[in-house]
Amino acid sequence: ERLTLSAAALFRFDQCREADILPEGRGQLDRFGAQLAKHPEAWRGIIITGHTDRLGTPTYNARLSLCRANTVRDYLVRHFDLAVGRFETRGLAAQQPVVSCNGSGRALQACLQPNRRVEIDFR
Repeated sequence: ERLTLSAAALFRFDQCREADILPEGRGQLDRFGAQLAKHPEAWRGIIITGHTDRLGTPTYNARLSLCRANTVRDYLVRHFDLAVGRFETRGLAAQQPVVSCNGSGRALQACLQPNRRVEIDFR
């Protein structure tokens, strides 16, 4: 199973720390974390993958995507007393876009929004 969370709902633009988690994102993580804690037998492990859009350098996007994945993991572990060893995090930057866009400025940034996401896969 896969849960996809929009980075726009989770984090302020271009941010990745727990302090940058938006209220909507915090609510999504709280609902998800409560389910994980309630049914720990239902999952052996979870892979959390951060993604970015193509804007920015590859190095910067790699760091940002991994930071977001790590922050989601750390939030779930800290707030729901989950075992950190059951999580794997990855940052794929812009390697797996879901949309392709042309243009520039705010229109391009808005079009690329679906690429900025965090995916959570259950094993």
